[in-house]
Amino acid sequence: MRLFIAEKPSLARSIAAVLSKPQENNKLFIKADDDIVAWAAGHLLEQAMPEVYDIKYKSWNKEYLPFIPDVWKMLPKKDKGCKELLENIQKLLKQADVVVHAGDCDREGQLVIDEILEYCKYTGTVMRILINDTNSEAVRKALDNLRPNSDFQGDHDAAVARSRADYLHGINLTRLYTKLAEINGYSGKPLKIGRVKTPVTALVVRRDEEINSFTSKPFWVIQADIDVKSGTFKTVWKPKDEQNGLDEEKRLVDKAVAETLANKLTGKSATITKYESKKQSSKPPVGYSLPKLQMIVSKKYDISPAKTLEICQKLYEQGILTYPRSDCEFLPENLIPRIAHLAAQSRVKQQSLNGCG
Repeated sequence: MRLFIAEKPSLARSIAAVLSKPQENNKLFIKADDDIVAWAAGHLLEQAMPEVYDIKYKSWNKEYLPFIPDVWKMLPKKDKGCKELLENIQKLLKQADVVVHAGDCDREGQLVIDEILEYCKYTGTVMRILINDTNSEAVRKALDNLRPNSDFQGDHDAAVARSRADYLHGINLTRLYTKLAEINGYSGKPLKIGRVKTPVTALVVRRDEEINSFTSKPFWVIQADIDVKSGTFKTVWKPKDEQNGLDEEKRLVDKAVAETLANKLTGKSATITKYESKKQSSKPPVGYSLPKLQMIVSKKYDISPAKTLEICQKLYEQGILTYPRSDCEFLPENLIPRIAHLAAQSRVKQQSLNGCG
């Protein structure tokens, strides 16, 4: 029996859709002849807390810091749904001849399924399927190009390193800073320290402080319209380093100096010492990465990054977008033969939308 383990139910349904029919649908898996497609719901396992290693670590004692496990332990998440999914996969793994790892196409997706296989102590053959486009044609091509899961050991190791770094940083610094604060009279909630959230929060706070303490001051820009035989063009006066009336950013902040210069230059002739004319071409823009899309949508439509990701995920599940959680701005090579067809579809859809306007 070949067992597919997808990271999410939506991807499992996309895989099952291209497998043999008829199919038996169970609330925890889909059976298609000798294939079974099961799914997780993101991470089903989590890092064990320090007290799991030794009960003494339940006390936030500075003497026990830093806490670094010799052998790392993973435990099932306490959420009932996660527990049910994990038990289902454990049961199916006992029947599997081959496992097809169908995690998302990134390091975290690699780890989500790998850690399940490690927890269940599965030692059989594991293949990897990479699906970044959930339409049926793309999924079939991915099925024809399975690779050994061992080819992705580097992605696995990188994800594990990130996970353990987050854990060590959060556990040790949260306990340390909380205890230090308590020595100085603090009695509130634990001071949570995160590897990413804490420095990002600091950047936001510092920027807010800069904005709140900002004092605006006027500066002057001297512009001129220059008449030539072929028309008129605009210029902007640029100061020299020794110019009077400039601030530290080389802006003209002395109104008297600005007025003097404007009066001095008005009506005078100018000499063009150099000009350059050249033709330039630009390449077509590449696609959006998720961070760039989130930034643009936030500025243009005031939609939060989380909402943008949610929309992209839904479109991905409907086969309209490729995998959204990638920083890559290029389409996969397997889409090259379909580009003309996709472009034609896009034009037809746009015309339809314009007709409805």
